[in-house]
Amino acid sequence: MPSSSPADVDAPPEAALVEPLLPNTSTEEAAVFSLIPEEQSPFVGTTSEQPTRINEPEVLEVAVDDSAWEHGEDQDLKFQNPLFAFIFLSQAIALMVFGVHGIKTFLSYQKEDDNKNHHPQDDDSGSDDIDLHFILYYARHLLFAFLATVTSIVMLSASVLSYLLRQTGATRRMMEISLILSPVSYALSAIGCMAVGLLPMAGIFLMSTLIGICYVVAVWKRIPVAAANLAVAMTAVRAHQGSLVGLGYTLTFVAASWTCIWCLAIGDIGFRDSSFFWQCPAGSNQQDPDCSLTSGGVCVGLLLLLSLFWTLQVIKNLCHTTVAGVVGSWWFSSAPSTHDEEVANGDSLIQESTPSPKQVVYDSWVRCSVYSFGSICFGSLVVGLLQVLQFILRCGREQNQRNRNSSSGLALCICQCIVNQLERLAEYMNKWAFVYVGLYGYDYWTAGSKVFNLFKARGWSVILNDHLVTRYLTLLQTLLSLLSAVICQFWGWLFVIRPLSASLRQAAENDPDNNADPADVSALWYSFFAIGFVLGMSLSSVLFRLISSAVDTIVVCFAESPNQLSVLGRQTGQQQNKPILKPSLANEMILAWRQVYPQECGF
Repeated sequence: MPSSSPADVDAPPEAALVEPLLPNTSTEEAAVFSLIPEEQSPFVGTTSEQPTRINEPEVLEVAVDDSAWEHGEDQDLKFQNPLFAFIFLSQAIALMVFGVHGIKTFLSYQKEDDNKNHHPQDDDSGSDDIDLHFILYYARHLLFAFLATVTSIVMLSASVLSYLLRQTGATRRMMEISLILSPVSYALSAIGCMAVGLLPMAGIFLMSTLIGICYVVAVWKRIPVAAANLAVAMTAVRAHQGSLVGLGYTLTFVAASWTCIWCLAIGDIGFRDSSFFWQCPAGSNQQDPDCSLTSGGVCVGLLLLLSLFWTLQVIKNLCHTTVAGVVGSWWFSSAPSTHDEEVANGDSLIQESTPSPKQVVYDSWVRCSVYSFGSICFGSLVVGLLQVLQFILRCGREQNQRNRNSSSGLALCICQCIVNQLERLAEYMNKWAFVYVGLYGYDYWTAGSKVFNLFKARGWSVILNDHLVTRYLTLLQTLLSLLSAVICQFWGWLFVIRPLSASLRQAAENDPDNNADPADVSALWYSFFAIGFVLGMSLSSVLFRLISSAVDTIVVCFAESPNQLSVLGRQTGQQQNKPILKPSLANEMILAWRQVYPQECGF
């Protein structure tokens, strides 16, 4: 077979070869398909009968006049809302002091208790030593099972996240499956209840099935937009996967450690002066049901509860804000042509040279944990106060139920409902405000007002109420938690249940009067399942929170600079000669927004 001449290489492909490759679609959809230039094809110059290779599609143009709304501007590195940062750090340091002192208090109390209960005449029997040895043996095995479970869940979650980040093209299909799965599960539950004769429960499940079907029909058309946003967000997370996963687990460890310190601090404060916190009848202790908290004890307890809620909210929002800064740096990694002058003058967040992923995560972390830390503390305090108020109302309702006082029960129920809605509203506002804090470094109030003014100018009030991504991630988290529960059962059987059953069996053989049943370990199976499920929910939520924060940031960035989406599909990265964002994903997001929200997207 003769090879092609240079003239044949420069010639355009014949229409007979091109037309079968292009579907009979509109001009807009046909623009997605393109051919590799023949001079770049490995088949050129070898044989004239080889097929033509198809390259990534051309990126659709997004030309929007973004001067109609206000854009965020990079703020100077200065401490935002420093008063709230000072208050938070002051209470954190004070609680840490009490927590460290609580360790000493606990150890000294334990030592005194051991000396008080130690009787030399019991040394001959050796029963205490045997019991202590037995307890230490299984405590060690429980620790091994716990560590093995945590390690397995972390590895499983990281593997699932890595797989999902590489399956960006399948997000729409997986989201459709997750949406259908809910009414299907309700229908199966209804059938199961009818099979066993539980007709009232079957009716409830049937009603839930109908509601689920109505919800699926109502939101089905929004799936392309949610799937496209999720795919682009996962691409951004994948570019910084290692550093972000490490950050997420580090903050989770900090939250768990802080909870332990908080518990130790409560013990230390309570042991200092119990009469200040408890009012008990003469001759009774705190275990007496007639004891009640004093007004001072109630105030200190609520402050300690606020400290816990506030700190956990700060840790959570710190992760969310850092991810927003990282994804924003990825989105604005190359400037559109309209902003070339700003880049040249240094007036924009966009940098001409893209730093390494580790450096991007580190810079965002420093900016959020140092300069924007006060803003994060401010917004987190609002939610923390509402959570404390929610706790007070819940305790009030339980007290009324115990006293059978129905006169104020309705009022407390209404108040709790209002506070619950206010808490959700505050968390919803924080979610978007902290994205702007991470992107530009504004203070809390300015960030909140600017981001909601942006959404108002774009007419995106309906778009922001879309919970499809959260629903999809919650389903994945639940499935991972169930798998984690099974893993915990395996390690519990290996380290605890199996040796314990053997010990009980041997004790029954040695002592015929022993009534212990070696097979009666069902409670341990249920306990390990519950522990594994809780650990799975906690550890997997770290990774899915990264994706959820990235999706929120993508929505804000797309609202502010939609033209940047086309630039990302054409701009190549520094490490590989590949686009920062696959052109197919960019086109999918553009076409999805045009289809679902033709007026709101603006193009």
